[in-house]
Amino acid sequence: MTCQMRLRALVVVAGLAWMGLAPDVRAAESCTVSTTDFNFGAYDTSSATPLDGSGQVTVECQGNPLTVSLALGPGGGGAFAARRMTSGPEQMTYDLYTDVARTVTWGDGTAGTTSVSCTTGTSGNGCTGTNPQGGTRRAVRPIYGRIPALQNLGVGSYTDVVQVTVTF
Repeated sequence: MTCQMRLRALVVVAGLAWMGLAPDVRAAESCTVSTTDFNFGAYDTSSATPLDGSGQVTVECQGNPLTVSLALGPGGGGAFAARRMTSGPEQMTYDLYTDVARTVTWGDGTAGTTSVSCTTGTSGNGCTGTNPQGGTRRAVRPIYGRIPALQNLGVGSYTDVVQVTVTF
């Protein structure tokens, strides 16, 4: 069986032009967001070892460095604890993490989860920042996934869609 999860990017536009009495006048930020799909590969229901995978979210903005908050939704299962991929009526649990050790659940900051902050063009907090040509500043953040071992499942292609929300 193969397991795959698609991350759908959603930009929440919160960039503001600073006007009025503020001495620093800035234009509204223009950003794009992209993600890579996870493909956990084949899951062995008899293996005592969990199946790990990873993907990433990329934010690119024009202009000055910009700090963005990255939140992940619960997916089709509707809950952060034990997200679910489905294949017909079958459900496979998995989760998404902020760290390679897979100890901090990545969500929206509720229900025991945490969101992640990155600054475009700057490396830190697990983000890799770059400054490609043309005034673009980029932040790339890995997303770590794990499917727990020994789930009694039927053969199939299991999928889920998780919404990525970027706030700036």
